Amino acid sequence: MSVSRLPEILHCITYEYVQKLYSKRWSGAMNLLSATLTSPRFHPSMSQQGQDVTPHGFFCLTYSPSGALIVGGSVYGTFYVWDASSGNLLLGPIQAHLDDFIITHILFVTEDVFLSSAHDTTVRQWDARTGEPIGEAFTAHEGAVCRVASLPDKKTAASITKNGELLLWHLDTLEVIRKAHVSVDAFYALAFSPDGTRLVSVRWHVLRIYDVENCRLISEVNLEPHMPPMLMAAVFSPDASKVFFGSGSSSVVIWDVGKEEFENEVLVSDFDDILGETMCTPDGTLVAASTDHGKICVWSTTTRKLVTVLDDGGPFTFSSDSQCLTYVLHGTELSVNPLKNVKKVSFSFVISICC
Repeated sequence: MSVSRLPEILHCITYEYVQKLYSKRWSGAMNLLSATLTSPRFHPSMSQQGQDVTPHGFFCLTYSPSGALIVGGSVYGTFYVWDASSGNLLLGPIQAHLDDFIITHILFVTEDVFLSSAHDTTVRQWDARTGEPIGEAFTAHEGAVCRVASLPDKKTAASITKNGELLLWHLDTLEVIRKAHVSVDAFYALAFSPDGTRLVSVRWHVLRIYDVENCRLISEVNLEPHMPPMLMAAVFSPDASKVFFGSGSSSVVIWDVGKEEFENEVLVSDFDDILGETMCTPDGTLVAASTDHGKICVWSTTTRKLVTVLDDGGPFTFSSDSQCLTYVLHGTELSVNPLKNVKKVSFSFVISICC
């Protein structure tokens, strides 16, 4: 992508533009995305197109707080647990949710307990060491659950559906404490902060931030004057002061939560890509986003330069010590990629957003 064309892409990109621009080379990804959004179930008939996105069948991946375990959730409602130090598979497949209903998110509450959310409308608690369920499933949602969070007290959880139903509930009793409706767009530009107390969502040209503990809207900004690119995915920085958005313009756009404005720089890849899944390291020093070309681009949040590009676009996660990026290769084989002292790529650049 030339620098001269970048402002045009940043300011003029629309959903129709993306569809036309990427219709040929991203049709498999778009079709799978559309299928997962309109149907809570992953049908085997999707597999031909879906294999371009998740050839191994995994949809999400995460480390335990200490970094000792890795858990992956699949499009078939199953999860797997690996030993992080050796890469050996410890547990799985374990049928965690209804067969062929996608596990959308896995989140550790403590070192030994994690939550899984799925398109079967439930959230479940699991013993990470044994793979056994803890208590009953949380079944208060009426739609497919796409995100789950654990609040600082470790006794309260929040979960949200693809239709925007936000519920705050007790982990022990499963009792719903509060609820709210959140405006959610079709591309899941939606994320909880690491401590679970904030939720960001973007629908159309409006960015909203919610106080999760009180289930109330605390910030609403019309983005049209900012003319941002299409925002595809979101992740908070560890201190929740910034939100990094993977966009449809080969860039990660940075939102300053306190100032309620975009920073005047974006992180840009040299590929003509749509950026999907976006993650930040626990220490806040790196941001990564997957591309529709099957790559993972990793940037430094300090230098705003591209650090490395990995050849995989499937679900990925950063290690708890922020030193490695891990994804699934084939079957249940993991690829663990050290990020410390990696050779920096030479084709990255940082631009200022023209106002």
